[in-house]
This record gives sequence, C-alpha cells and structure tokens, in this order.
Amino acid sequence: DRDFGALTDCQVVPFDRGDGGPLDPATLSGALSSAASRGVTCRVLAITNPSNPTGEVVSAEEVRAAIDWAGEHGVDVIVNELYACSARPTSGFRSVLEMYQDGNGSCKLPEHVHFVWGLSKDFAVNGLRCGCIYSGSSALTEAATKFACFFQVGGTVQVQLADVLEDDAWVDSFLQESLRRVTSALDETEAALSSVGAPFKPPGGALFVWANLGAWASAAGGELALFERLAAGPPDGSGGVLLCPGESFRSPGEGWFRICPPAAPGGHLSVGLERLVAGLSRVGR
Repeated sequence: DRDFGALTDCQVVPFDRGDGGPLDPATLSGALSSAASRGVTCRVLAITNPSNPTGEVVSAEEVRAAIDWAGEHGVDVIVNELYACSARPTSGFRSVLEMYQDGNGSCKLPEHVHFVWGLSKDFAVNGLRCGCIYSGSSALTEAATKFACFFQVGGTVQVQLADVLEDDAWVDSFLQESLRRVTSALDETEAALSSVGAPFKPPGGALFVWANLGAWASAAGGELALFERLAAGPPDGSGGVLLCPGESFRSPGEGWFRICPPAAPGGHLSVGLERLVAGLSRVGR
C-alpha cells in the first residue's frame, strides 16, 4: 500500500484469487464490479509474476487473457517481473516481453501494458535501487522520464551496472548459480515445514515459501503472538527466528507467514530452520 499510495494517493484494491483460483476475465470483472459498488474506480491492474508473497507463477495464457480483458475495460496493466530470473524451469513462466515478441526479436507491447523489472531481487543488489520500465505507451514513457529526474541512479552506479550486464557470460553463470542456490534453500525449507506437518504453497518462483502456521497461531493466541514468540526464541536466550506475518500482505486468513530462506548465508539456514521447528514444537497446536 505504501509503495502505491505514498506519492500518488492511489487506493489498493486487493484481488483475492483464493487457493490458486483463476486470473480470468470473469473473476476480474467480478472484482471490478465489486470495487465499483463501493464507489472505487479501478484504473490499473497490477500483476506480480512470480508472485510476492506466494511465489506462484501466473501462466502466460492467464496474463494474456487479463491484458486483453483490461484493454476492453479501459484498464492499464502493470506487469511486475521483479522475481523473473528466480522462476523454476518447470514453472511454465514466460515473460510478458516474450509474449509480444516478433520474429525479429523486437517487442511491441500494447499501449495499455507496462513492464517493470529491477536488479534488487534477481541480482541481490536492492541497496542500489535501480529498475526499469518498458511501456507500450510513449506518453507514459515520456512522463516517467521526466519524473525520474527526482529519483536518478548515481552515474557511478549506472556505469558499474552497465559493465556487469554487458558481460553475457558472467550474467548467465551468475543467474544459473543463483537459481540453484535459491531452489536448494526453498527445498530445504519445504522439508522442514513438512517435518512438522505445516501446510505451504510450493513456489514456482521468487525467494520465499508461503506457509500456513494457523494451527500454531491459534495455540499462541493469534498471528502476532506467534510472530513474537518465534522471534523471541526460547527462555534461555539462544535466539529465535524472524518471519513475515501474513497480515503485512493482506492475507485473507490468519496464520500465514512468508519465510525467506535465500536471505540466510552459508550454514545459517539450517540453524534458522532448526529454530523454527523447535519454536513451533514449544508452542504446540
């Protein structure tokens, strides 16, 4: 909400797909009508693919259908592919740029479609705050260019990033190794959750596992109470583990948490997961 509303005064209208429900014209029209009944006019459909916080990958067919629907209803579409390079090969992920690519390799997006990507996640340099917009609208591109003068990336940083991105061999090697490490960390996290019987959504991409710890949240006295108990750790002060409560992501149900294992270096992940399992065992359900 802060990212969308702080500078623009826009209102975010969450679109709940339920348990992996379809992103199709019928459900989109229902959400649009529901918002209109509350006096809210929706002008933009934002799609994050792969998703944050679930790691779900929206199929190319669903994205294309949503774009066609939006064009018919006068709605612009922002496709945020910030986690694109973390998508697993088996997920079926396709970039929106690929969907509109011609035989010569050029991409021409529809005028109401705007692609967003940055280096913060795929290249682990979120401190540099560098991203890009590729739009089918020349008017939006011109406006964004003028607006960007207030948020410029430093010249030295631009040169360094250009040198990195122009080294195709290094980029390919880095992204392959990054995907291997992310996948390994996610697999290890899923195994730990399975060991205690905690349900989760297997991610098709992104950097986290969306876990349902509702049973433990109920036993602890609520989602925030469980968050605090896990963060505080055991009475002996040996340390706890920090998770992201689902409330921060407008989760439709209590007890969902986003676990971000790739942030843990080296052998820290196994220690963190041991603490998580031990913490849940202390809380019970």
